Amino acid sequence: MPSALANKPRARSLDSLPSYSGSAIASPTNLGVVNCNDDSPSSGLLIPSPEMERAASSTGGLSSNNSKDVSLNTSQLRSFANQLSSSLRSNRSSKSENQNHEDHNHFPLHPRHHHHRHGMGHQGNKRESWKSRSEFILMLIGYTVGLGNVWMFPSLCHKNGGASFLIPYGIMLALEGIPLYYMELCIGQKMRKGSVGVWNEISPYLGGVGIASVVVCFLVSLYYNVIIAWCVFYFFKSFQNPLPWSECPLEPVTLGNVTAMKPVLECAQTSPTEYFWYRTTLQISTGIEDSGGINWKLCGCLVGTWILIWLCMMKGRRVTGKIVYVTATLPLILLIIFFFRGVHLQGYQEGLALLFIPEFNRLKDPLVWLDAAVQIFYSLGVAYGSLIAFSSYNPIKNDSTKDAITVCLINCATSIYASVVVFCFIGFQAEDKMQECLQDKKEQTMRLLNHTGMASMAHSFDFKMQGGPEHEILQNVSKLFNETLITCNKTEFLMFPAGTGLAFIVFTEAINKMPFASLWSVMFFLMLITVGIDTEFGMLEGVVTPVIDQKLFPKLKKEYISGLVCLVCCLLGLPLVQYSGEYWVQLYINYCSGIPLLIIALVECIAISYVYGIDRFSDDIKYMTNKPPRFIWRWCWKVISPVSIFAVLAMSIRGMSKDAPSYNTWDGEKGKTVPSPYPPWGKFLAICLTFVSIFFIPAVALLRYFRVIHKGTPELPAVVLDDSFHMNDLNSSERQPLHSGNDKPKKTKKLRKLSLARRKFRLEEKLAAESSPQTNKNGPLNRVITANGQLYQLVNQHNGAGMFV
Repeated sequence: MPSALANKPRARSLDSLPSYSGSAIASPTNLGVVNCNDDSPSSGLLIPSPEMERAASSTGGLSSNNSKDVSLNTSQLRSFANQLSSSLRSNRSSKSENQNHEDHNHFPLHPRHHHHRHGMGHQGNKRESWKSRSEFILMLIGYTVGLGNVWMFPSLCHKNGGASFLIPYGIMLALEGIPLYYMELCIGQKMRKGSVGVWNEISPYLGGVGIASVVVCFLVSLYYNVIIAWCVFYFFKSFQNPLPWSECPLEPVTLGNVTAMKPVLECAQTSPTEYFWYRTTLQISTGIEDSGGINWKLCGCLVGTWILIWLCMMKGRRVTGKIVYVTATLPLILLIIFFFRGVHLQGYQEGLALLFIPEFNRLKDPLVWLDAAVQIFYSLGVAYGSLIAFSSYNPIKNDSTKDAITVCLINCATSIYASVVVFCFIGFQAEDKMQECLQDKKEQTMRLLNHTGMASMAHSFDFKMQGGPEHEILQNVSKLFNETLITCNKTEFLMFPAGTGLAFIVFTEAINKMPFASLWSVMFFLMLITVGIDTEFGMLEGVVTPVIDQKLFPKLKKEYISGLVCLVCCLLGLPLVQYSGEYWVQLYINYCSGIPLLIIALVECIAISYVYGIDRFSDDIKYMTNKPPRFIWRWCWKVISPVSIFAVLAMSIRGMSKDAPSYNTWDGEKGKTVPSPYPPWGKFLAICLTFVSIFFIPAVALLRYFRVIHKGTPELPAVVLDDSFHMNDLNSSERQPLHSGNDKPKKTKKLRKLSLARRKFRLEEKLAAESSPQTNKNGPLNRVITANGQLYQLVNQHNGAGMFV
């Protein structure tokens, strides 16, 4: 019999082989993995396959009577087993003690924790780690608190009933947001791998989930950095005094023989801020089909932003861990400054009243709950894989529960606080517009009354009133002179758009009315840049970490891999800085991350709860935090979160199916945006953006099932029963090695039909049927198999773990 230890094969247990089934199957024993090398005290010790006297199996099973090379009695075998087990345990103990001085991320040697060596394992001691817990928390805060907190959440509050929107928002945060956030932090911390490696280890059939997350991160990073480039452009323009969007540009107008400088007609019909945004910054085209060429000003900002991000990421956590001390705290400081400025502006009370006065009747609308669930889901950044990547650099012993709850509550508080600031400025802007409107209305009234000889009545008019006898008189007079009467409605002035319109139009217009407008503009766009860069770090970490973990470019250092990813993203982002670039950004926002993220999160919940096993996951959390997760966490992961995500997904698909895909185009003649349908190729591209990521989830599962691919899968050795034993009870497919000699799967029809998991456990049953009834404290020596051409004897240890030698 060849010496397995002398030839140094990979030692692993049969039960430590990965499960290839679509659901969690409890393994009959809990076997660990022991690596035997020349430094081991037991490297010279060999347990041969003995001639063992076994009772005849009722199934006619396997016998070892043909193995006559070595003959040892039972007591000798027990002695060999005890000596080998003791040697391996002492060797493992000494190694762990040495590792404890080098790295605090080690596994305890107590038998009750032995299963963690083959469950959610870690990737060695050379993996980077955070210098301190504060760096990790600040990175999570920077990633989670993004641009959506500043310009999306306030508009949702305004749309869905003000303070009453906080009720569904808080409920969804507790039932959907925090559990998913907590779950991703735990699996990344325990496995110490990126998203692809994590789901590949849980089950090779789930490898596509990690790839889907990487694709979503990649697509989102393309347009997210374009938005940061817009902020950079405004940031540099803010150093001018007066601000370039404070007044309309002038153009020469000739009337007869007289040429005068007058405001551009399109700007006069809208506002200086809208004109500067659409015509000066974006140089927007008429539609998505009219590319118009590259906007070189924005292209330069985009390239500079990508270079800055690469310089920050190239050294890994050594640099980004220090940068987040600035980028995560500076936006919060600037928000505080804006708050104290906002509450001293005229009319801020009406803005805050719009935010905090609830409309409880809106809670009956299911769309309000849908908006709350979607906002919680996207603002926390779950299912992107970035949280898994961040937590993979944590020490194994870290309380992820506190981290998840702390960061989620800070994110929620920041959204509310940013809304207070925004509504203060909205109230100020509405008051300013109201005063201008009343002044224009007063001038119009005086002019009309002068034409009719009733100027003496002007002092009795209340210009704020929309009805009454005075208003009827003015309407009649305006009809005589064919003039439209000016009306002033403050409710209309309190309306504001969501997204980019809030930041680049509404807020800039409010800043124009403030003293030291340039200073406030610099601080505002600096806040947006720092908020956006932190989130961009997270998106790229969700791409770079899996690439490094999977060793796709084994000879390249991380700085070069990060540079390569940034370069590719920069080149693919160039179409988004064309004259039609804003329309492309709308396409990416609407279709590349909505439905895919919901599907990824749903699969993650199902995989952890029912494939990996909620009990096993709870044991891992108990090992990391020294306390098991509470019942409410388990109930959320198993039932509440999947059900709520499925409901949101169904309602989102229903809402998207009702209306044809469309986008908003700028109409210069009307001075406003109008909805326009996508061309046929645009609709096709929208479908591709939706399915390009989630396509990998079923695709990888099918390719694994038919053994078309196996790269990146935890290695499954060729395991067959030795030919020296009786094989009459096994059919031909059960005797086949799982891999052929050239490490490629045998594509026989029967092998395709028979799942790998089923074959494994059928072999287990055959081997167990031939177990010796004689036992000792190390368990029965009951299994002899051939793996990779070598004969192995399984020794069961007293703690229930086992090893092949």
